[in-house]
Amino acid sequence: MEIADQISPRPMGYLFESNNRYVIPSYQRRYSWGDEQVEDLWNDLRDIDEQDQDHFFGTVVFMSRSNAEVQTTFAIVDGQQRITTISILLCAIRDFLREEFPEAEIANRIENIEESLWLVNRDGERQGMRLTLGNLDEDSYAQLVRGHPDEVENEDITNAYEFFKNHLSELSGLDDIKTLHNRALDQLIYVSITVEKHSDAYQLF
Repeated sequence: MEIADQISPRPMGYLFESNNRYVIPSYQRRYSWGDEQVEDLWNDLRDIDEQDQDHFFGTVVFMSRSNAEVQTTFAIVDGQQRITTISILLCAIRDFLREEFPEAEIANRIENIEESLWLVNRDGERQGMRLTLGNLDEDSYAQLVRGHPDEVENEDITNAYEFFKNHLSELSGLDDIKTLHNRALDQLIYVSITVEKHSDAYQLF
């Protein structure tokens, strides 16, 4: 199939709500977004008009991986820093909600976030993380997803997480946090390009 046939714009929520598994290959650089990039993303989310404005979040290139599992696995060839940052934001929102609000008010939202971070079957059983980072960051990211931010060794992951949590505390309440979460999944639009082999990906760069 031609590469052009595999190009489509999608909201970020598509990636986090599909039944797909995503892997960042070990040859990709480690997670390294600094304060400037994280702050830019935060400001973009705060500036989106909830009614009719979307924000272009760049191109994400995937390479399909065939396997016998129910889930389809894709390697993220380009865009791994952005996807990882959104995952970190989801962890920050989940943990902040748990710390600051009664369980009855946030239970459904927490469940939604967990289902973004984990692949679950119809019985609600976890089948593994939706996103897996490269070898050097895999454990740090897994600790964050499991709710153990103090066990994260990658300082850039920790800094992004702490940035989001600190800024969530500046929002006016639960509704504002829900709005920000919705914007991240519904109004951040990326162009998805899927290739079948490395040579196809190289043609794009």
